[in-house]
Amino acid sequence: MAAADTGTVQVNILFNYGNGTLEWHNETTVPSSWNFYNVTAAATNGNLASVFFASFGSHFVYLINGVGCPGVFGCDSTWSFWVLNGPCWQVSNQGVDQVQVAQGKTVGWFFVPVNMFGVNAPSGPSCISATIDVKPGTSEPPPINIKSPGLIPVAILSTPSLNASDVDPSTVRFGRTGTEAAPAAPSSLEDVNGDGLLDLVLHFRVQDTKLQPGDTQAVLTGRTFTGTPFSSSDTVHVFFPGDVNGDEKVNIVDLVLGAKAYGSTNGTSTWNPNADFDGDGIIDIADLSLIGSYFGQQA
Repeated sequence: MAAADTGTVQVNILFNYGNGTLEWHNETTVPSSWNFYNVTAAATNGNLASVFFASFGSHFVYLINGVGCPGVFGCDSTWSFWVLNGPCWQVSNQGVDQVQVAQGKTVGWFFVPVNMFGVNAPSGPSCISATIDVKPGTSEPPPINIKSPGLIPVAILSTPSLNASDVDPSTVRFGRTGTEAAPAAPSSLEDVNGDGLLDLVLHFRVQDTKLQPGDTQAVLTGRTFTGTPFSSSDTVHVFFPGDVNGDEKVNIVDLVLGAKAYGSTNGTSTWNPNADFDGDGIIDIADLSLIGSYFGQQA
């Protein structure tokens, strides 16, 4: 969603009252400095009740537009706060005050019995869980060179909950949040993990993923040909080439650390996974050469 001007952004917010009534406030223009508690208060014209927990740094909202609990405690239903990530609704792991609007988002409030918290999405089908393998066959976590102009292979593995051949490749996105890179090459079906099931292998441009040095997780989302949304994530090691100690610059410290780990393999006493830039499980001349190539540079 594009910002209306440099100081505002457009967001969508949904109120699902749990009785079949869904109330959307689409393309609502708000200050880019706001968080979603501010948006919630504005969308309801202040008709909400909440309590601020300083230790949590956020409001706990228990009444919206007259629907909810008469007080903070002692109620068997509650409002849950969701964020739409690609095609998938996810219960927010942050308080509503901590979710900023600066990049534009779609969020939803859903009033549900406590024992149903996080079970069903506030709108549309619930997202099913998938399993992915980033850079199949490389060491774990797979290294990703943020300066690489190349492609990252990602396999969607067939599991009891998702047959990879049912995935619509055109809907798949991969990156920091699962909304960034689209496939940049034709997909293929092959058994990458030797379980006898066909897996879907896709390739994404590194520069399109928006991954940043230090990131330890990459997210993939998509839909099946029948429209069922799914999501998954995998651990990764995103690095600036030659940067062994993670300070986003390449200098003598990185050269010393690389030299100390030279010749080591995974499991040996001098092994340093941050120096294994090509992910081949051994720190060799190729890794030290990368430090030399980028010496003096910074992210």
